[in-house]
Amino acid sequence: MKLIRAYQLLILFFLFATGLHSQTIVSTSPQNRHAVLEEFGGVNCVYCPEGHAISEGIQQSNPDRVVLLNYQVGPYASPEPGDPDLQSPYGADIKAQTGLIGYPAATLNRLVFPGLEQGAPGTTALSRNNWSEAAAQTLNLPSPVNIAAQASLNIATRELNLYIEYYYTANSAAPSNRLNVAILQNNILGPQLGGSQSNHYPHQHVVRDFLTGQWGELISNPVAGYAGSRTFTINLPAAYLNVPADLANIELAIFISEGQQHILTGIQIKPTLQSPYLRDAHLLSVITDPVYCGESISPLINIRNDGQQPLYSVAITYNINGGAPAQHIWYGSLAPFSSQPISLPPIPLEVQGQISLWVSLSAPNNDLDHNPSNDELEVMLNTAPISTIPEIRLDLRTDDYGYETYWEITNELGDVLASGGNEVVGQTDGGSRIATPFDPGAYGNNQFITTTISLPEDGCYTLRVLDDFGDGMCCFYGNGFYRLRPQGGSVIIYGNEFGALDVRPFRLRTPLVSAHTPAEDAGDALPPKLWPNPLQSGESLYLSLPGSKPQPLSWQLLDAAGRERCSGQDTWLGSQPADALRLDIPALPAGYYLWRARLSDGLFFTQPLLILPAN
Repeated sequence: MKLIRAYQLLILFFLFATGLHSQTIVSTSPQNRHAVLEEFGGVNCVYCPEGHAISEGIQQSNPDRVVLLNYQVGPYASPEPGDPDLQSPYGADIKAQTGLIGYPAATLNRLVFPGLEQGAPGTTALSRNNWSEAAAQTLNLPSPVNIAAQASLNIATRELNLYIEYYYTANSAAPSNRLNVAILQNNILGPQLGGSQSNHYPHQHVVRDFLTGQWGELISNPVAGYAGSRTFTINLPAAYLNVPADLANIELAIFISEGQQHILTGIQIKPTLQSPYLRDAHLLSVITDPVYCGESISPLINIRNDGQQPLYSVAITYNINGGAPAQHIWYGSLAPFSSQPISLPPIPLEVQGQISLWVSLSAPNNDLDHNPSNDELEVMLNTAPISTIPEIRLDLRTDDYGYETYWEITNELGDVLASGGNEVVGQTDGGSRIATPFDPGAYGNNQFITTTISLPEDGCYTLRVLDDFGDGMCCFYGNGFYRLRPQGGSVIIYGNEFGALDVRPFRLRTPLVSAHTPAEDAGDALPPKLWPNPLQSGESLYLSLPGSKPQPLSWQLLDAAGRERCSGQDTWLGSQPADALRLDIPALPAGYYLWRARLSDGLFFTQPLLILPAN
């Protein structure tokens, strides 16, 4: 009996030593590899949306066998002020071992594919036209190891629980392997050059963190029959690089590699979401154009049911600049953790310049919301600049590559009213890099062009400026620019730094003709005088209103894009030219500005102001 007992103990020791005791959810049958596609790009990469579409297509064609990771890294990944920062703290080191020479680039399982390399022979980076071929080759390779995982995520505590199992069906070629676990986030709304969705491009599979560090955790015994497991319990942060970590859009990429290269296989899973709240209507986003043109705004919002119960109704309240609220009741059927876009009825837009749009949810299923912390959002946007004169003038100066430029002015129906420049660029929406100096309409280099356009009627219009190379008109290859102004008036739109496409809406609103003017009621007041004009940034600005009677004065200072930069409420006490009112304005960047003011008796003034750089 002692001999049998000793033999049983020996068998148990062998099972524990080899790890077979822990295998419960992972397959023990030999399988082919899963493809792990690691993509490198950035928000300013004009061809990255095409790369995103290619990688998504590969995954959709091979369900549950393709893992996607998106590293925002390199010269095209730096965000503009106010934009979400999607850069990965791990991306630079991983990119450095690929040998990439352009963006977007990707690796498939960090393998070398002879003849398909983007850069030097023997490197792993691939151009987007070779991703599908490399993925097909990878999926046909045997894998020595299988992986399975389960995860849950509590949206209240933010606690992630992850359990991983792996099983080796064959020996690894390396004496040790590495287990890697990446946290990814989907549907991060932000800008994307070439994405044609303004600031609302949905970024997918963005790498935010690695639970296992830069190069993974050690697996020291990767031989046939070995099974291992790993458990993670971690509270996810509220944000990564100030970008909110929306838990319903978190997913995990898990893969095993031989050192820093040669990924054997991987899986991608979404945690099961858990909520302690019976009713929780979550306002995910408020989507509007960054510059809005029109008499009213019809916001598009996106809500999600983060509660345990299905969501059948929710009350929506919204307003502009804290004004009179509009209300809307949504009815439908939304399962837990499902989302729904909702187009709200229009709300009048009665102010100009920068405005705030506030939206709030309440009364889910006509009852109490158990988590009101995610019910409100406020977004800032600008109204389109206005011309009161139908005749407008477009001045354009090309850069060192004038043939790359095309522009057009369209009406609300998309009809082209005026255009100029390279017609080939206009047909391809910019960024295609196919233009030549011999194309129809191509401009010369460093050429100054002036075009006068007569707008047919009041309404909204759009100036579109395109660049074939995708680097705008300034400032690495010349100092090109464009500016739009009413005939005889000041600049309302100015631009030069953009990517493949710059879209700038503006509005024509001609004044109504009446039998008398406010100026007659105001005693034929003379035009105001702003001085000094030009003004050096940081200097004081003064106003003279000859012939005007004492009365309250409200004013705004708008930049060339129509955004309010400062405003004030003052009382005009003088009536002579010598009686000057000092206007308190901050130090502003050099450029063209429009000062406008209204007296209490209805007299309305506008004056152009040029601000020069500070000494």
